[in-house]
Order: sequence, then structure tokens, then C-alpha cells
Amino acid sequence: MYKIAGVLCLVAGVLAFLGWLIPNWNLWLYLAAFAAFVNVPWFLDNGIRSSQGDEGEVRAIKALSELDDRYTLVTNWVPVADKGDVDLALFGPHGILVLEVKTYAVKMKCEGDQWHIQRKNGSWRPVKSFSRQLAQNVKRVSRALNCPATGVLVFNDRANIQVVDCPVQVLRRKELLDFVRSLSISAIKIEEKLALIRESLDYRTT
Repeated sequence: MYKIAGVLCLVAGVLAFLGWLIPNWNLWLYLAAFAAFVNVPWFLDNGIRSSQGDEGEVRAIKALSELDDRYTLVTNWVPVADKGDVDLALFGPHGILVLEVKTYAVKMKCEGDQWHIQRKNGSWRPVKSFSRQLAQNVKRVSRALNCPATGVLVFNDRANIQVVDCPVQVLRRKELLDFVRSLSISAIKIEEKLALIRESLDYRTT
């Protein structure tokens, strides 16, 4: 992302130089301003968001590090080609738990499957449905492994969330370990499911 941002800065400089050489310089300067102040911040912002997401996953992994060797944590698995990865999937006595990790620290509310984030002026901005995203990932995992799976949304400990009738479990990171330990024992043969995917996964035993 940062390499692309650098290229765009270079393009902006070239356009500004052309504006000096070519009589119709206003058009070139407008294009330069567009490249420098619209595209570059967009790429930088996406780079930052990606970094924050990775950090959230690392902290979630750390929160689960006290689990014993009956548990296996699979990271960034793509159960169906070209459909995006699953942040974390925890295999253990409970069966399979799909974790969708979010790093938002702003005020949020969830009503059913509708999610909103509060703007600085106090108004609410609709965002993609995190609960639907999780539900879709749970379905993908279940279909790929031909067995039931459950899911949980994990937010950072600073998250300020109002939840009303959300169809999925919503937790803060500090609640995750106790939640996992409270889950009922499943009859799913986890080793058989892990054997199906172990060779193609970047997995971690917690």
C-alpha cells in the first residue's frame, strides 16, 4: 500500500511539472491535487486499517494462549477459494468456533443484523453487518468440513457497543477465554477435521 502511495505522490509531482510547461496549467494542477490529496490518503488509511486488524488478531491469539494442547487455533484460513479468509477458527473439545475479530474503539450499536458507528457529531453511520459476515464465515467452515460450527464476534476491550437482539455472540477480548472454557463438549472428531486441512493451513496450537 505504501509503495502505491509513493507512486501516486510521484505522479502528482509529474502532473504539477507538466502544469508549469503546458499553458492549460489549471487542469494539470487540479489533477495533481486530486492524486496527492484523494488517492494517497485513501491508500494510507487502508494500510493503517490492515495493520490494526492484524494487531487485533494477534491480541486475540494471546488471549487464548492459556488454553491447553487439546485446542488448535487455525489462522487466516480460506475454506472456499476466492471468498476471503476466516480470521481465526478454534478447534477443541467444544467443536469448531469461528472468531471474527474487530478493532473498532468508537461507539457502535447493533440492532438485529444492522450495525452503526457513531460519528463525532453524534449521528449514526451504517456500516457492513459484522454479524452477517460472521454467519457467512460459519456457514463456509461448516460446508468445507461437513460438520456444525459456531461463531463469535470479538471486539477490543475498549469497544463501546450497544447490542439489541444480535443473532450472534458478541464479546470483548477479555471475555473470550472464559467464554471458550464455558462451551459444552462436542461429539465432533476434531482431529479428523484438522487432518482435512492441516497441509494447506497456517495453523497454531495454543
